[in-house]
Amino acid sequence: MLIDKLETVFNMNNEFMKTIKEEVLKLNIESKRSNSIGSQVACLLGARDAYGKCISNDAEFSWNPDFKHSDRYNHSIVNNHAVDVSTELITGFRTFAKLSDNQTSLIIDLIGHEYLHQGQLIRYIYANDLVMPNQIKAFWHLED
Repeated sequence: MLIDKLETVFNMNNEFMKTIKEEVLKLNIESKRSNSIGSQVACLLGARDAYGKCISNDAEFSWNPDFKHSDRYNHSIVNNHAVDVSTELITGFRTFAKLSDNQTSLIIDLIGHEYLHQGQLIRYIYANDLVMPNQIKAFWHLED
């Protein structure tokens, strides 16, 4: 069930990344202190990498992402990395006979991190009058 929850949140955030245009990655929340959507996405993808490695190796958490922060404004790289990593992780995690307590804890932390950025991205979507991705809209019962 935990892997299913992780796959659900990956898919919701991946839908956002798939449907936006490259210029959207440079947007922030005008007149408010904020970084860019691309920077939010870079953190999200970096965490997928870092947590994924630790979960796969049943290791303590360490920040060692493959996603380069400098690629945060390249839609093709962002989208492909999101899909490739989430697919690879979910497929790999489903092969585990049993999750250790450490792996379970890391997966819970990763799900929380994905939801945290999803909430932030929702604010960015509203602030920039972007179209809300269908899966996020349905999951959180959001209005247009």
